[in-house]
Amino acid sequence: MVMLKYLNELSFYYFAAQTEELAQVWLRVMKRHTLKTPDTTKTEVQQIRSLSLSIRDNKLAKSSGHSNVYCLVFLDGAALAKTILMQVPCIFDESYLFQDLLLSTTSFSVELLSASKRAYIKDSSIGRVTIQLSDMPNGQDDDKWHHLMTKGSRTAQGSLKLVANFKLLLSDNLTVIEALATVCKDHHAELACALIQIFCHYKTLV
Repeated sequence: MVMLKYLNELSFYYFAAQTEELAQVWLRVMKRHTLKTPDTTKTEVQQIRSLSLSIRDNKLAKSSGHSNVYCLVFLDGAALAKTILMQVPCIFDESYLFQDLLLSTTSFSVELLSASKRAYIKDSSIGRVTIQLSDMPNGQDDDKWHHLMTKGSRTAQGSLKLVANFKLLLSDNLTVIEALATVCKDHHAELACALIQIFCHYKTLV
């Protein structure tokens, strides 16, 4: 059995091999490509990063013809959050918090989609906003309207108002944090959240 998680939905797939030997080969291949085993030999902590994101409002052309829309939030190309389905015109006003971001995460995207009226027709993309984390001020709200763009087009299909806050804790001496990371190895997300809150509170005092 293979279990796949997409957003908040779980899907199960069952496979049957002709022989036990072939089943073991399948398992080895699938484990190699699906399981992410932590590297216990590397405990160095370099950065602690988090991203809070609020999807506030949208603007679409009156002649767009879209009636029901929703948004998907992407990190590293994977959809991690989905807004509720809203009828145009609408205000989303939904917020998300992504803690302990991977160092490989360099950007996030928000895509606005139009829901199909028929179950057998795929929902269509209206446009997407992609923001580089390196372009965001550290620890400050980035409250802006962003153009919704599609591949192969230079014309905006509308706009989204996003409020994003990217927090980065970076220090030359992280011995204490490395020790905490070792002790709290099963609770890295909670540790990252607590350290970021401490860091932000300290910044307001100095």
